[in-house]
Amino acid sequence: MKTILIATVLALLVAAPAADAAKRKVPATFSGVNYDGGIEGDPAAVQDAQMALMARSGVESLRTVFSWRDIQPAKDGPFDFRAPDAIVATAARHGLSVLPVMLYAPTWARAFPRDGGSPPLTAPYQGFLRASVRRYGTGGSFWRENPAVPRRTIRYWQVWNEPHFEGFWDAPKGSRYSFPRGYARLLSASNRTIHRTDRRARTVTAGLFGASWELLARLYRSGGVRKGFDVAAVHVYSDKPGNVLETVRRTNATMRRYKDTGNRVWVTETAFPASKGQARPIRGQKQDTPRTMARKLYDTYLLLARNRRKQRIDRVYWYTWSSSYQQTQPSNFDYAGLQKRTNAFTYRPQPALDSFRRVSQRLQGCAKTDTGACR
Repeated sequence: MKTILIATVLALLVAAPAADAAKRKVPATFSGVNYDGGIEGDPAAVQDAQMALMARSGVESLRTVFSWRDIQPAKDGPFDFRAPDAIVATAARHGLSVLPVMLYAPTWARAFPRDGGSPPLTAPYQGFLRASVRRYGTGGSFWRENPAVPRRTIRYWQVWNEPHFEGFWDAPKGSRYSFPRGYARLLSASNRTIHRTDRRARTVTAGLFGASWELLARLYRSGGVRKGFDVAAVHVYSDKPGNVLETVRRTNATMRRYKDTGNRVWVTETAFPASKGQARPIRGQKQDTPRTMARKLYDTYLLLARNRRKQRIDRVYWYTWSSSYQQTQPSNFDYAGLQKRTNAFTYRPQPALDSFRRVSQRLQGCAKTDTGACR
């Protein structure tokens, strides 16, 4: 009898992880946040504490900029990966995957050297990509040099950000660098570089906002983009969660029209900033209260999760993890953070953080620890 009882208990213990896994409704890394706004420059202990809170809150992936102009400021100079090294290591210790946005050309590698928003020169950008993939990709030097860090290989690389917006892609109309032709050329070259450097790596397009499906169609028509990426990224800032899903649906329809049926769609930025009553209304941008921002966040993640198979949605990144809640730019984004960040490296949770935790727990099937494991 005792033998039978022990065998039954062991069988239940073995079956428990499978039962927990069965509760999960989304793939790993589905619940993401953007990591910017100053937190990436905070002291190491502060960042460690924040990433621990992210893991406990259900964050599984963070999207952050790998700043080329800081990593390789001098032409033919060495690559200084100390800043991304620190973020990648801390994220890995907390079970977080990293999606790098490969952005910001150094002066020597700009098409228009005096313009900080200049498109990059294609060949030097490929060198930056290649060095980064070799460091953090499959068999990368970072993992060999840091065997104590849990290995969370970076497989997805986002090529630039919002290239139809002059703040990130300031090229004269009609020039060889103008959107969409200029970005299409960079994307196609980058896709080849990423795949050749690491056969397991994948290419994510720059996030497109507004009528992003039409912008994607323009990229296809410019030539060379079909089969030139693995994930189409969209940025959606609207007043309704349903509009986020509709943007994804239209993006999928565009890819089908151009016979790119194997690709996925990620929402790499979305938010409903809680700027109502806090900042002057800005034309074309919606405003919410902290309470409605929290409700819409919950509804958005739930809606996209329920439609993820049909619409091929693998990841959704809230914009952003932390912000100042003081207007410092002509936009509402200062009021979108799940945490309020002060200049003293302190953070105050906002109502939307609790919503993120609750919806993530519902979708992931468990509460999380500081390392992202189920409790």
